[in-house]
Amino acid sequence: MPSILHDRFMYACMSHAVMENTRQNGSSATGVKSLVLRQARRLDSNHFEALFIGLLFTYTLLLIYTALGYGSQPRLFPLLVGGPLLGLIILRLDLLLTNHIQLGSSGVFQDMTDGLMDDEPNPIDPMTKYRREAEIILWLVTALVLVWAIGFQIALVVFVFLFVYSHERDLIRALGSTLIAYGIVYLLFVQLLSVNLYEPALLPESIMNTLP
Repeated sequence: MPSILHDRFMYACMSHAVMENTRQNGSSATGVKSLVLRQARRLDSNHFEALFIGLLFTYTLLLIYTALGYGSQPRLFPLLVGGPLLGLIILRLDLLLTNHIQLGSSGVFQDMTDGLMDDEPNPIDPMTKYRREAEIILWLVTALVLVWAIGFQIALVVFVFLFVYSHERDLIRALGSTLIAYGIVYLLFVQLLSVNLYEPALLPESIMNTLP
């Protein structure tokens, strides 16, 4: 009887040792696999492309900065090409690294125009249609009033921010849209064409003189 108990005890000890060794080896293999996967993610092709796009972004930014020192005619083409290219580069970097910008996900214009066309398969009820038409008219009137009151440049910033934020409820997207719209208008009308956009009816001249 003691011999049988001793054999069972030794068998249990050996089984436990084998199981423990297997568990440790499995954990070690899992740890190595996780490390390899992490390194592979760091060396993902997207990051190599992002590095190249980042260099292109820097180069384009330097070209635009250099072109700003030229006369109104020589700098026209570099800025017209470099401005949109810079925007596309920023969009591509976001899609590669963070994917914060979801193409086609914005409902700013879709929410306002859904059902307004008579040939749509699922037209909305008349009251909703009239409400959206009134909303569009109200935004247009607001834009005109802002331009008259505070000038085109400041009105553009205020209008784009309020318009995007009221429909998206996303502060980052509203700020980004405002910055892009202001940058395009400033480069095209102020820097390239030297158009005077500062003719507000209500803001004092001292405030307008602080604008670039």
